[in-house]
Amino acid sequence: GSFAFYAENYDQLIDSPCGVSANLRTKEFVVDGRRLNVAAFNKPQAVDLDAYVEICSKAVGAAKELFGELPFSSYWFMFDFGGPGGGLEHKDSFRIGLGARANAQRSAGIIFHEYFHAYNVKRIRSRPLGPFEYAKPAVTGALWWLEGVTDYYSDVLLARAGLTTREEFLSSAARSYLSLHKNPVAFTISADECSRRVWETRGSQGFGGLSYYQKGWNVGMALDLAIRSETGGKKSLDDVMRRLYMETKDGPGFEEGRIREICIEIGGGWLADVYDAAVMRPGEIPISESLRAMGLALTDTTFVTDVTQSEQSQAIGRQWPFPPLR
Repeated sequence: GSFAFYAENYDQLIDSPCGVSANLRTKEFVVDGRRLNVAAFNKPQAVDLDAYVEICSKAVGAAKELFGELPFSSYWFMFDFGGPGGGLEHKDSFRIGLGARANAQRSAGIIFHEYFHAYNVKRIRSRPLGPFEYAKPAVTGALWWLEGVTDYYSDVLLARAGLTTREEFLSSAARSYLSLHKNPVAFTISADECSRRVWETRGSQGFGGLSYYQKGWNVGMALDLAIRSETGGKKSLDDVMRRLYMETKDGPGFEEGRIREICIEIGGGWLADVYDAAVMRPGEIPISESLRAMGLALTDTTFVTDVTQSEQSQAIGRQWPFPPLR
């Protein structure tokens, strides 16, 4: 037979992947009246499709809990089993390449990451990233937010969805922080610079040997901890994410300084210093003051409760990475 497809504009056309395969398995599930489809193609014969549906549905539920809505009328989770690895987000779908015998549970991290892009990147985006000017590179200093903070939230939402424990999250957070500070370029290149100058290097990890994924993960943590500590645990980086989403989901992207402005509005004036130190200047990620205020301490392997701090502070710290108590 023949098929006809309609795109509203060129942006939508090139952001809508098509997969053609003699071996295709699909399964649909519905959330809030929206149709979501898991598609397994290429070599899907050995795939436990129900397990992938379960992980995908938990990603949808965790993100909906954060943002309050689904941003699309339908969505496709496209898994290329046996195809080239890695993942790529689109506005209403993603494509992830996995091994022919990949495990759904072990793939949960990349699933949560690519799905979170339906909000952060495809709708929450900086001005140069949509509408695109296709004749020149899209230069933005916010890749640390768009990719690195997405990585942070994929780990946060995995814990909130019950796919990892809080202890596992805290251990992973400590490893990321300690690993970043073993990289000497972290003290010479900022999150903004490694994002803005990525076009000067090969690949998409960041400029000068500093990954905006790893740096952005740690910046996200620093901003989250600072907001929680400054508001007595009443607010978090969730509030910044939701504000950006509401401002950009139906219009142009944010201006480069907007994240800083919202952090200050929600967390207070001290967030300006935290933001500038974490994003605009190279050097150590500033979390020590926030940790004390939240009754937490960093060891060689994980974050632990600091029993020398007040019970009120410890209670704020015990809530991380879960939503603040209202």
